[in-house]
Amino acid sequence: MKLVRIFVFFFLAAALLFSSAGPVSAVEKPRIQNMPGFQSVITANLSAAHQFLAISKSNPAPGKIGSQAKKPAAKAQKVAYITFDDGPNRYTSQILTILKNKKVKATFFAVEPNIKAYKTSMIRVNREGHYIGLHSVTHNATKVYKGSSINVAKEMETTRKTLNSVVKVNHYLVRVPYGSKPYMKKPFRDWLVKYKFKMWDWTIDTNDWRYKTSQYTSIINNVKTAVPKVEKQKKPIIILMHERPQTVKALPQIIDYLKGRGYTLVPYHPKQHVVSNFWGDGRL
Repeated sequence: MKLVRIFVFFFLAAALLFSSAGPVSAVEKPRIQNMPGFQSVITANLSAAHQFLAISKSNPAPGKIGSQAKKPAAKAQKVAYITFDDGPNRYTSQILTILKNKKVKATFFAVEPNIKAYKTSMIRVNREGHYIGLHSVTHNATKVYKGSSINVAKEMETTRKTLNSVVKVNHYLVRVPYGSKPYMKKPFRDWLVKYKFKMWDWTIDTNDWRYKTSQYTSIINNVKTAVPKVEKQKKPIIILMHERPQTVKALPQIIDYLKGRGYTLVPYHPKQHVVSNFWGDGRL
């Protein structure tokens, strides 16, 4: 396009030079205009200039087309969330090593006393790019759910403060013990909202806690059975596991399976929060 403009400029300049009154003297002007073919040259130059202008408008330069045409939409990334409850504990380091070797990230829901007991593991979880959520102090259904509706929020707040003292992070994602149904009725959820917490359940339960270490393949099969069903429901893939030896055995194959289906395994991030609780409470 730039070359076309330069070309047109010189044509017009030539035309103006020979056709308009300017510094040419009264004696010279008639002589120039009476030169053989002068008028035909001017006419041809002006005609060519108009043609180039018309062509340049109807056929923009290749570099300009992209600014007008819409770029194809980028394909949405398929993400899955692997989550671990009840830690940290003596199996946390093994889980972290597997995640590191497989180059994936996860989310850990920590119990407050374990944060204190396994500070080194908790620090490593954070350092290696995983997210740490809150999983209560007592993990006791009677203590958490049978008393005042503020109890859950208070235990999560205590856990949050302990986590902050160890890892120096302020995290507000919680997973309540044994899942939010039937326990987390509206008064309980209202308190979580007041404390600015978000609450996650899960869409796939591996039931890993039910199996012995020798039965770890059942955990893998549970995941393989559940994932296609959740995909059809168009729900996020949020997988519940626990920090146990049978889970350690099953984890590498579960990761490979998810990768094979095109998933990227990521940690929770508050800026990409998705609502996933059994009550469908959009506040959480």
